[in-house]
Amino acid sequence: MLRMKKHRCYYIQVLLFVLLMPALPAMAQLSTPITNDGDVRTGTLPNGFTYYIRKNTEPQKRAIFYLVNKVGSVLEDDNQRGLAHFIEHMGFDGTVNYPKNQLIDYLQKSGVRFGADVNAYTSFDQTVYQLPIPTDDPEVVKNGVQILYDWAQGALLIPADIEKERDVVLEEKRMRMGAAQRVYEQTLPIIFKNSRYADRLPIGTDEVLNNVKPEALQQFYHDWYRPDLQALIAVGDFDPGAMEKMVRQKFSALKNPPHERPRETYSVPLETSNTAIITDKEYTATTAELLFMHGRQALAIEGDYVKYITRSLFNIMMQNRFRELNKQPGVQFTNAQVVITNYPGDVEALRLSVTANPGQVESALKAVWRENIRAIKFGFTQAEFKRAENIFHSAKYYGVKLKDKATSLTYVNRYMQSFLTGDAMPDQDTELKLTEAYLPRISFNSISNIWKEYTTRSIRYIIIAAPEAEKARLPDTATVKKWIVDVVHEDIQPYADSVVSESPIMAKIKDKGKVTQKQVFDKVDVTELTLSNGVKVILKPTDFGNQNIVFTAFAPGGTSVYRNADFPSAIAAVPVVAGAGVGDMNSIQLLKLLENKSVTVTPYVTAHTQGINGSCYPQTAEMAMQLINLYFTQPRKDTASFNEYITKYNLNRKNRVITANSIYNDTLNNVMGRVRHGTPGIKSVTLDKAYQIYQERFADASNFTFVFVGKLSVHEMTNLAEKYLGSLPSTYQHEQAKDTKDYIASGIIKRTIYAGTDNKAVVNLVMSGDYEFKIENNVQFNALTEALQIKLIERLRQQESGIYSTNVSIQFTRQPVQRYTLTINFTCAPEHVEQLIADALDEVNKVKSNGPEDVDIQKYKTAYDRNLETQLKANTFWLIYLTGQYENHTDVADVLNYKNIVDNLTKTQLRDFAARYLSGNNFAQVVLMPESFKNDKATINK
Repeated sequence: MLRMKKHRCYYIQVLLFVLLMPALPAMAQLSTPITNDGDVRTGTLPNGFTYYIRKNTEPQKRAIFYLVNKVGSVLEDDNQRGLAHFIEHMGFDGTVNYPKNQLIDYLQKSGVRFGADVNAYTSFDQTVYQLPIPTDDPEVVKNGVQILYDWAQGALLIPADIEKERDVVLEEKRMRMGAAQRVYEQTLPIIFKNSRYADRLPIGTDEVLNNVKPEALQQFYHDWYRPDLQALIAVGDFDPGAMEKMVRQKFSALKNPPHERPRETYSVPLETSNTAIITDKEYTATTAELLFMHGRQALAIEGDYVKYITRSLFNIMMQNRFRELNKQPGVQFTNAQVVITNYPGDVEALRLSVTANPGQVESALKAVWRENIRAIKFGFTQAEFKRAENIFHSAKYYGVKLKDKATSLTYVNRYMQSFLTGDAMPDQDTELKLTEAYLPRISFNSISNIWKEYTTRSIRYIIIAAPEAEKARLPDTATVKKWIVDVVHEDIQPYADSVVSESPIMAKIKDKGKVTQKQVFDKVDVTELTLSNGVKVILKPTDFGNQNIVFTAFAPGGTSVYRNADFPSAIAAVPVVAGAGVGDMNSIQLLKLLENKSVTVTPYVTAHTQGINGSCYPQTAEMAMQLINLYFTQPRKDTASFNEYITKYNLNRKNRVITANSIYNDTLNNVMGRVRHGTPGIKSVTLDKAYQIYQERFADASNFTFVFVGKLSVHEMTNLAEKYLGSLPSTYQHEQAKDTKDYIASGIIKRTIYAGTDNKAVVNLVMSGDYEFKIENNVQFNALTEALQIKLIERLRQQESGIYSTNVSIQFTRQPVQRYTLTINFTCAPEHVEQLIADALDEVNKVKSNGPEDVDIQKYKTAYDRNLETQLKANTFWLIYLTGQYENHTDVADVLNYKNIVDNLTKTQLRDFAARYLSGNNFAQVVLMPESFKNDKATINK
């Protein structure tokens, strides 16, 4: 009966489109199946196993393998809640061909990192294993396919391994504890009411996880891990014919169990609406959501693609309105969004959300609902529609133009969606063909009608979540419903689309600069220009990725040069001045100007630098340069922007929710030296002072270095640089950043904070000190960090089952002082804190005494080589690398020496380096414990 209703609704929707868009082709054409990607090899084996295989060389010598299982938490019986996710964990704890932890060990030796590269996830409806591998070694490729086969039906599920992994799963659950998770768990039963999804969170329940027997896991694996519910997706730089042959031979051996359980398809009843008010002591903001739920839109025939275009145009126009709404002065919220997104149970939702200022939930909720009613009553303007058309068409056009640069992951996600939902999987050419056939025939009035259908005939949920302290100011559900009705009866006016000027965004440059010095570093294909006003311009042409240009500019100084009295105004300078727009354009006019230009230009001021970040395409590079020039020469001084900043700051400060995490982070920041003590507050900030400081930060162009990386012509960028960067004002003062002592004090520091109700502890262990900044030391520190990461995962997770994950990170600086900071952090059970800290420090001491194990050094070397291969073909890597080299005054060609330095690392060398820098003389230990442990020292010391 439900299926009949769905089909009837579907045909009514198709008919609706025909009526609303009479210029469209006949129904026969709308019913034409969408052509699938012709470059993917697909097949279904006799046992039901499905495969998708496609050659793609971006990145080269790499492939991504996915094993997708139509197995998720929705299939769990009441006494199995959490088993689908538990099974996912066990896939890494021993398989037929890789018992114990040999799987992780083998992959690390092959240059594949656990967690960062190889990983898996479990959701309501699927469990997915992902394995990126190098393809220049046939043996690694063969073993990669074997690993996927083992995951499909070869997990050992040994009782002893299950017992150890049980605690790891519980630690993952513990790590997620917090206000956001508690609110999420209360939300699910509301929007998934009367469905199986309402109480099937993949993480499971403590009761099941603590008591599940190995036999139950084995039975779940036997029931559901079977070829008729599985697919392999392989995309990468390999011979697709050979890969298909290997997959067919290997996976044909999988067996379906006799008398297999039927794989039910569960849905979410779209029958009732609901309003809910949720509060939590540690929830930090007041949020309101309006959800319009209805059946998921399939993508099978061309009529479906028409609806996809229509929905996308609506989405673009509404998002643009909401971005504009966020920038309006005097709004009673900090952020508002609209998005159409898929939900479990074959449904999707139009989601209107808003984060309200404290005590302003009524005006905030009404504001987003008012935009909904405005769109229903008056639709969209022709100008809005045209901009949306251009954005949508440009995305499809460049999808074809740059399809040879599409990453393998792009194709993997497309094929996975097709396997899980049955949707078509068109390639870029098909999407552009359909777009150009139907986009010109879609009326902007029809979008308004579809929008009306979407919001008036779907099931509606209203969910308000807020801090418990706001409870007295929150409405009851009847009041919320009245608010919604009240807006409907308001005298709402049509949307006023502000006119975007067609004139140039800046006047003609009169005094452009000249290149006075040029140096070319042929080995790395980098050109360094010095302009007549002292500006340095670094150009790195590439042919990577989506062929855009990314850039940054930096100069030393930042907020460090301001004394305490001016420091708050220095912090406010960018949000107050740059946030107001630039030149003759306020923030809304600037937003509209850039709507379809693919240009971003964003000024910044940090503790020790100031500059500009951004991106563009070759055809919009001149506009990006113009905006850079304007942010230097024509910043806006806007009283309304300043007042808005002060009002929001005071509101946030006044209504800040003190949580365990905020107390802990405040303490950690103090210990790390990130807080200026004795600094005056917001009352000392003035518009004049903020504007003055902004101007000062960008007054001396001679102190700036600009780095451009991407699809650029050195000749064209040189001309643009002379015109727009060479004309910037320079004072030639060459200011330097000051040492503000924002680092950890010398000695041993230990802090334990008791706060919060969650039964979890958070640990940060920090070693720091003076440092000799040079390439050899940086490489050695990176090697030590990776070796410690490997060892702590082995010890704290695999041996002790005390954590889910840990992160070991290293930071080193050269300016304004040479410092290093190595941090180890993890979450664990409060009663295990002291033991796990001791274990972690024991591993550090082993490295100091003996050096890392040879096998771990080799794992680092292999992973480094593999990672460097892909990094050297990424614009973001070159941008970060070149910025670092120029900021630290180091050789631009250092990258060519990295591999040699890494290859020559030795155990003795790393031991001596660790003994020098990880002495423990400068050590900070900051721990968050639950408040209930404050007076329970016996428990803590267990």
